[in-house]
Amino acid sequence: MRLALNNLAALYQQQKDPRARATAEKAYKLSPKDAATQDTLGWILLEQGQSARGLQLIRSAVSVQPNIPTLRYHLAVALAQTGSKTQARAELEKLLAKSPVFPEASAAKILLNSL
Repeated sequence: MRLALNNLAALYQQQKDPRARATAEKAYKLSPKDAATQDTLGWILLEQGQSARGLQLIRSAVSVQPNIPTLRYHLAVALAQTGSKTQARAELEKLLAKSPVFPEASAAKILLNSL
């Protein structure tokens, strides 16, 4: 159930559907220690301007699954949005050195160049 809700929340998010957050919150309540649900909810919150809570959730996701490039990219974005540009830069440099090819690599390079 958690996986289905999390996937649905991610799809809603891609479609800019307002049900994304509520669906992600349900998935998170079912499995609050799961990195995927933490990341999905955190990413949605970042997009909705709730950067502090989004950063907290994404940090937690990275602590659970530190080797997933997408999670590390989301962490860098969250750090940049909350004003921690030096930390965001360091995160992106480390990420791109270790994982030069991942779905968000081009976005990561653009973000790095903007910091």
